[in-house]
Amino acid sequence: MMDYAGRVAKADTFPKLLRLNAKEHGGEIALREKDLGLWRIFTWNDYQTRTHDFALGLIELGLKRGDVIGIIGDNRPDWVAAEIATHAIGAMSLGLYRDVLDEEAAYLLSYGEAKLVFAEDEEQVDKLLALADRAPNLKHIIYSDPRGMRKYADPRLMEAEKLAAMGRDRAAREPGLYDRLFERNVRVTGAHVNGIPIAEYVLQAVLAHFQRVDEWVAARAAREWRPHEFREVSGTTWLIIGVGGIGSAVAERARALGARVLGHRRRPTGSEPVHEMIGRDALLERVQLARRAGERRAERAHVRFADDCVEQLTGEQQDLPTATLAQIHLPIDQWRDLKPSTRGTLVGLWRPEELT
Repeated sequence: MMDYAGRVAKADTFPKLLRLNAKEHGGEIALREKDLGLWRIFTWNDYQTRTHDFALGLIELGLKRGDVIGIIGDNRPDWVAAEIATHAIGAMSLGLYRDVLDEEAAYLLSYGEAKLVFAEDEEQVDKLLALADRAPNLKHIIYSDPRGMRKYADPRLMEAEKLAAMGRDRAAREPGLYDRLFERNVRVTGAHVNGIPIAEYVLQAVLAHFQRVDEWVAARAAREWRPHEFREVSGTTWLIIGVGGIGSAVAERARALGARVLGHRRRPTGSEPVHEMIGRDALLERVQLARRAGERRAERAHVRFADDCVEQLTGEQQDLPTATLAQIHLPIDQWRDLKPSTRGTLVGLWRPEELT
């Protein structure tokens, strides 16, 4: 029986685990990739070698601990090798979907201050080159598939094979460097770098709730005609608890729609994009107003959420739970019935006259 606890003690990060697997199972198959209908096989030794060469190549280019390195493309061997090589040198990996929009790519790479991006092929390179000065920190673009790349002359471009060769040269000059690199803990990017994409989901859910889209969908499913009054978002008041990266992105979009945005944060910085930051007492008052409005409109989910907020604010802990917005992918009718701790930090969305 395998001693998992012992393996974790020896290999508590992906770079260390890859090294251990290459040592114990070097000739066995680690990865397969279909290319032109044929399966290419990569052993654990192949996998470790590619990662080793990439990591030292990054060091040779001047990348260091704490830097952000982007990866964009399909799920393929060079992606995983690039990601583990990034962790090995103490840098942070930032993955982007191959169909990411230009605006989203620009935001992620700019916000993360990415200095290098691994791109799969010409399609992804074109996308990165089109960003121009919207990704000012991007100094190197490493591509794996050289087809169609001869026509480019951008000095930031480099083939992955050349990066690997640079890594091998560095290893020849400094034997043992790779093993010394990742004795420290690895670092990864946090969820805040996805503030804008998550904010879009939040905005969709909020607007769907505000316009009672679930009622319209239910009527349509029942083949019933019911009068449905759409409401203006302009003039509403939004209360956002926790104005961090995601909350700020939501606030900016709410203001663009003409809403008044109030915010609360444990440690405000003064740069939050809201009309007014409110303290604990004002927050408690607003939550209680929202609860009464929810009672009048029979919004059971909001009443429960408001009660939870009041309990957190006035209880022994006197704090609000950290909200998780990952569940925003659920349909709006399910989202409203989630526990407050997993539903998000929006207390309510009502017109001013409904809060009197």
